[in-house]
Amino acid sequence: MRFRLLCLCSLLLASAGHSQAVPTWRLQLDHAIRPAEGSPGAIGNILGVAVTRGGEVYVAEQKPARVTRFDAAGKFVRTVIAQGAGPREAQRAQIVLQGDTLVVHDPQLARLTRIGPDNRLLDERLFKLNAVGFPGWATADGTLIFESPRSGIGYNAAAVRVLPNGRLDSLTWFHDLKNDRFMRWESRDWVIQGAPFSPAGRATFDQSGRLVLGATGRSRWVVLSGKDTVQTVSLPDRAVSIVPAVRDSVWKAWRAKLPAKLADPGNVLTIAKIPTTLPPWLTIDVSPAGEWWVGRPGPNGALGSWDVIVGGRVAGHVPVPPRILPPRLEMRPWSFGGSFVAIVHEDEDDLPWIGVYRVVRGR
Repeated sequence: MRFRLLCLCSLLLASAGHSQAVPTWRLQLDHAIRPAEGSPGAIGNILGVAVTRGGEVYVAEQKPARVTRFDAAGKFVRTVIAQGAGPREAQRAQIVLQGDTLVVHDPQLARLTRIGPDNRLLDERLFKLNAVGFPGWATADGTLIFESPRSGIGYNAAAVRVLPNGRLDSLTWFHDLKNDRFMRWESRDWVIQGAPFSPAGRATFDQSGRLVLGATGRSRWVVLSGKDTVQTVSLPDRAVSIVPAVRDSVWKAWRAKLPAKLADPGNVLTIAKIPTTLPPWLTIDVSPAGEWWVGRPGPNGALGSWDVIVGGRVAGHVPVPPRILPPRLEMRPWSFGGSFVAIVHEDEDDLPWIGVYRVVRGR
């Protein structure tokens, strides 16, 4: 009975989410970050952006590596991280905000640097990661995840998890392209296996601690808890699904032999189906307000629009302004902060600039 109810809810939510009743939200340009060429804040090869709740923006660049800060009017404030190997320096800077704290991940120096909103250096920590890194992302509870793969046909990868108090937890990934792009995520709370794995199909958490999984094709995930319960999750193509939170240790479960009978997959609720005939990828971002922003591709392969999910339903559809940079393995060219979204664009001369938009919610 429960399984039938969940399926019914899934169908109702999916159909309602894309009916004509879904309001169109819009992004209203608040200010642009477009410093003059040759000025101290001139933008070069952007590696990432991070926007605060108040509309200030951090910009990470490469060649040379640095992180700059711009105020809520788009004016250059200071260089936060400079090129180098000393304190407050980096060889490659990947950034993400943890509340009001800027966290800089340097995979080449194997270092995490945390800087407060007053520009005060909170701490710098060394950890062993590889020389190439994925961008970091934040879960809704303030936990940060940074990955760093090793190249090869089938390879292992290391990662680090930064808790809100700054404490580090190590994670282990396994990514094997020969075996249907298999993934493993091992932490104190979860073990997740799945395929395919890509930056677009990653897992995250919502504010209730539930696991959010995004399907980018025929996806099959296995979630193990510390109580040796196993749940197989087969996701619809291009869908967003949730599973109940499990907060027990997983170390024993991972080493234990898997039970022959898997848990009822009916416990998984697909809350939104994203129909499209375009390339089968989507993105999932959980904003500081707890909204799920589910990305859909545009005709050029870049992000074309977002469906915003609030309270288990599609609350709004957000077209993306033109000339947004396509997401790359090393970066995601947008960032959420309160009522703001920062997006990296290219102008007619292919020069980068950053638009800081206010989210205008339709009714």
